[in-house]
Amino acid sequence: LALLLVTVPLTAQPLSVINQSPFAAMVGLAPASSAQLGDAGEFSLRTNTIISSHFIDQSASAESVVFDGESVLVDLAPSYVVNKDWRLDFRLPYKNHGGGHLDALIEGWHSALGLPDGGRDKVARNQLNFAYSRGDRVNTNLTTNSGGFGNIQVGVSRRVWQRDEQQASVRLVYSANRGEDFISADSSAWSASINYSNIEFIEGLPLGLDVRLGWLSTAQIRGLSRQKSGVWFTTLASQWQF
Repeated sequence: LALLLVTVPLTAQPLSVINQSPFAAMVGLAPASSAQLGDAGEFSLRTNTIISSHFIDQSASAESVVFDGESVLVDLAPSYVVNKDWRLDFRLPYKNHGGGHLDALIEGWHSALGLPDGGRDKVARNQLNFAYSRGDRVNTNLTTNSGGFGNIQVGVSRRVWQRDEQQASVRLVYSANRGEDFISADSSAWSASINYSNIEFIEGLPLGLDVRLGWLSTAQIRGLSRQKSGVWFTTLASQWQF
């Protein structure tokens, strides 16, 4: 495997980091993608698996939220380079919410390092309890394992500038509202961003850099009392091929 990796060219593809907190996952932000579009006619399939353990128990004067559980996300993200300036991207996520198995490991890690548990140690381990309440009314609630396909995303990227190993592209992403396992939205979401990529930005060192700056028109989550209709976002990723 090590010998094989030596021959793999640097692709400067940022890690597909996704916020799986139940409400955050609904707003429609797409994972970061490189401005490097690839060669015309190229088809690729990117897969990603993320396991997230949640624990939050907070309340304000009019609303309260409890997220206690574990989410497993499996992403399938095919892409096709139409020509040297255009690329199409798709994302089909499958997500499962459950009690999980990580609570003992996390609490042990916190104990070993003297870190606070944030309330984890006061509730039963490996249980699922997602709930959002306004006043005396529980708006959303999930206590049994649930899974299914999430919001499908379709993206199109257009290269707008290139010089040697540097490229810049603009990207539009539409996130269709298919609902989540226990909450849904009243709208779909879309985002527009400009991406910059340089796969050798320091001469002689195989370093990669990806920067993204954009605007997200968020999906409006049903049942929330207040929510921003749009937000600016940015990501910065770097890698070193050793």
